[in-house]
Amino acid sequence: MRYNLALRALLALCALLVMAESFLIMMPARAANPYHITFSTSNFALQTLSASANDLSNSGHVLFTLQNGTQFWYSIAVQSSPAGITPTPALASDLVATTFYGAVPLLPPIGVIPFDQGTSSARYETLRLALAFSGPVQQVQLQLNPFESHAVTLDVLTLLLQLLGYKSASGQIGLLTPGGLKLLFDDASALQDLTSLVNDYTQALQSQSTSSSALTAAFACAKDVAALLTNSSEQRTLADLLWKLLGKTIPSTVMLKTVANFAGGQFSLGIEEFIMDEATLLGTMLFQQSNPLVTLQSVSNAPASQTPSPSTPTSMSSPTTLPTVSPGTISTITATPTSSLSPTPTASSTRHP
Repeated sequence: MRYNLALRALLALCALLVMAESFLIMMPARAANPYHITFSTSNFALQTLSASANDLSNSGHVLFTLQNGTQFWYSIAVQSSPAGITPTPALASDLVATTFYGAVPLLPPIGVIPFDQGTSSARYETLRLALAFSGPVQQVQLQLNPFESHAVTLDVLTLLLQLLGYKSASGQIGLLTPGGLKLLFDDASALQDLTSLVNDYTQALQSQSTSSSALTAAFACAKDVAALLTNSSEQRTLADLLWKLLGKTIPSTVMLKTVANFAGGQFSLGIEEFIMDEATLLGTMLFQQSNPLVTLQSVSNAPASQTPSPSTPTSMSSPTTLPTVSPGTISTITATPTSSLSPTPTASSTRHP
């Protein structure tokens, strides 16, 4: 009997030792994760434009997605506090993300490159991005701007292809060639009339307050197009640019001939009406008070009274200076991967490590 009691006591002591060891192992693990990540969006007025959190559980590798189901390019300007926290493509094999999230971060539209996702009635392009937080009270904001010059330049080139008779712009595979995007912007900056067209087309998209202002902007665009297509010194450069944009899938001589023949017609009035219709229809979709904004934060798990607020981001990773955006009201959602595009007018999500 005494032997059995001693054995039971020994077994109980071993069990207590195992429990104590497990508790000691868990304590550093909890202490190593004193903060969690939150994800929120604001000013997403278009149902076809969205952002969603895919995985917030690992603060060193936060995964999220930007989706664009519109016909517009969007630039992506990044602010972070502290400076230097920059999103990267989530997968090195993702050609779309690695191509367009580079020196000039851009979110592609539908129908431009052959990587559309979704269904025939709800298509979209996707950027899958990752972020690494190193501690609490850090913040990263991504602002999407459809009126930034690089984004509008790509919109204008698509418009020119439509004017020249290319009904579908899905063949712009030249954008995916190594260094193709930089080469395109370098060529575009050398065309003075194209630069004027980009500026005036931006005004046309934003001139939705009165019909007279939209008409004035459309007329200016028509003059720019006429000047661009009839300028013999710019015709060849433009034809070469569009040839590279289409991935050199047609002979360069055919492109140059198309540009030259189009310039010989009486097209100014037709272009003015076409641009006004396009700008009125598309600009109405874009017009809103503030640009879409995505915010990710590392928030301390300490009581709110002991947690300092994140400082306002001071660094800007952007090709141009963009207007200040107010985040707006935020409501809560669950951060789970999404397989279809869904409206996200204002949302936030939180996941603890």
